[in-house]
Amino acid sequence: AELYRRKVQQPRCTVRVIPNGLRIAEFDPVAPQPDATDLLFLGAFRELKGIDTLLEAIAKLKSSSGLRVTATLVGQPEGRDDYVRLATRLDIGEQLTFHDPLPARAAFAMAHAVAVPSRAESLPYVVLEAIAAGLPIIATNVGGIPEIFGPYSSDLVPAGDPDALAAAIRRRLADPERARKNADVLREWVRPRFSVTAMERAVTATYIDVLDRKATRAG
Repeated sequence: AELYRRKVQQPRCTVRVIPNGLRIAEFDPVAPQPDATDLLFLGAFRELKGIDTLLEAIAKLKSSSGLRVTATLVGQPEGRDDYVRLATRLDIGEQLTFHDPLPARAAFAMAHAVAVPSRAESLPYVVLEAIAAGLPIIATNVGGIPEIFGPYSSDLVPAGDPDALAAAIRRRLADPERARKNADVLREWVRPRFSVTAMERAVTATYIDVLDRKATRAG
């Protein structure tokens, strides 16, 4: 809404922001598989998703401290080859697994944490879904992601910054118990604010409000 005001114009009508919502079942925790990698990326292989930043961060951790971070990258094959080649150039190809699309919760089981290194986003469902599933998440401070994190948005990292992303990954791997506790706190923050029930009520209330105003004008 604020981006629209800045880049388009002040709206001429009433504005009501209604957050995306998740179903109750989506808040059931997802346990990692025995062979789960350290990180999961789930999305399109596009520049805006910041995958190059993630790969550079993983490479920096390997070269600076010998830390071999493993990651699973799940998405449509389109554009994937560019990142396979980048991984080879960065000498981290053996640390990565590329996988065709999967349902979100099936993908979540393939890793211990989710990385969202995007350069731009709206209000991404993958962030909501990962938090609801109880996974630690490392994400950038773009689009609506800070609105999802609320009072915990200081944990977000700047977009396009491999050093900052590498530092966040290192912190997560160094203290997995703290990462898990933080994930639980964030999950409880999201639960009442981003539910399908709350979204349905807000949408219904909006329609009722519009119809009431229309009836008043007609009267």
